[in-house]
Amino acid sequence: MIVVDENMPTTTLLDLQVGQIISDGLINGTIAQIHIQETDSYLMFVFLLSNKQEITVRKIRQVC
Repeated sequence: MIVVDENMPTTTLLDLQVGQIISDGLINGTIAQIHIQETDSYLMFVFLLSNKQEITVRKIRQVC
């Protein structure tokens, strides 16, 4: 089981795939779908789980 949160590197979040088991510390389950929403200030990872629950991780973009 992989624990996901805003401290996880973006590259690791991008590497997650359907079928993997994840948790946010409260909710856990198998990834059924992954949606990534992108804005100028953040990336929002929405993991839809096979048990109909959802885990959302919001990553603030690093501005250089």
